[in-house]
Amino acid sequence: MCYSRFLLALVIVLVTSSIAGCAPPCQPLSALTAAEKDEMVQAHNAWRAKYYSDSPLQWSETVACQAQQWADYLASQGYVLQHSSSGYGENLGAGHPTPTDLVNDWCSESTQYSGQTMDNENYKIFGHFTQVVWKATTKVGCGVARDNAGQVVWVCNYNPPGNYVGQKPY
Repeated sequence: MCYSRFLLALVIVLVTSSIAGCAPPCQPLSALTAAEKDEMVQAHNAWRAKYYSDSPLQWSETVACQAQQWADYLASQGYVLQHSSSGYGENLGAGHPTPTDLVNDWCSESTQYSGQTMDNENYKIFGHFTQVVWKATTKVGCGVARDNAGQVVWVCNYNPPGNYVGQKPY
């Protein structure tokens, strides 16, 4: 009787451990270098600091893994930019040489944003910007795929996501 209870307890511990994060790490890891990751976070946080100072983003390898998988997929499909269904917030870009250039391009949409709530149309105008500065978002992770011809596709994912209809970013 005690032996069967022990085995049941062991099975519960093993199952709980695998659910709690003991699964193998996501592959592939982000193709960004450590310096590019730092630059990406700094570029995001520079824009966020223009609107509030108490909510900087942190890098997440988990979020970055999903972004890298999608960047690799988009590159394999000929760099057609289409959003994934990852459940994260997501910004896409192509052709930018550095993370700062990429984030600055997304945030150039800030000139179109004047404090309105998000709706089903206006996110097309300034949704990249509002996702970068969405206050409730705490994690960012990005991936990049490059081919031999020098084409580049970027994917940044955000957790929790932003751009909720009926809400404002900050």
